[in-house]
Amino acid sequence: MPKDNYSDENTIRKGIYNNNSSEGEKHKTLKEYIYNHPEAIGIKKVALCSMEYTLLSGDRLDVYFQLKDGTQVAVEVKSEISDDADILRGIYQCVKYDAVLKAERCVHCVKGDHYPVKVILVLEREMPMEKISVASLLNVCYKDNIKPQD
Repeated sequence: MPKDNYSDENTIRKGIYNNNSSEGEKHKTLKEYIYNHPEAIGIKKVALCSMEYTLLSGDRLDVYFQLKDGTQVAVEVKSEISDDADILRGIYQCVKYDAVLKAERCVHCVKGDHYPVKVILVLEREMPMEKISVASLLNVCYKDNIKPQD
């Protein structure tokens, strides 16, 4: 693993990523943009959408979509001000959201019933080079350089 990832891991463990602040205006703007424009990240045929959707683990998804075919899509957003440590944290958040949504599906589905779960990390900036390998290793789908537009 590149040295930068170890540094970012230590930053996350200390709880000082992205100034450990609450949701900022840029994060809120990106989240609302994805909610209102799912096609910007390739999401189509939306049946239901929600912001701050609460999972049974107590975690809250930035944006949640249920598609007409039953597919569930969880979206974690990181604005352009997210530092590399916060992006690494976002990758791990996606791993967790995927596991929890699949666990919920397992408990709530009728035998033989199956619908896919997708989790997408949306970045307003470019994915840092050293984070690409981590996302790939953990099978985390991401869309970068997504800019909110009117």
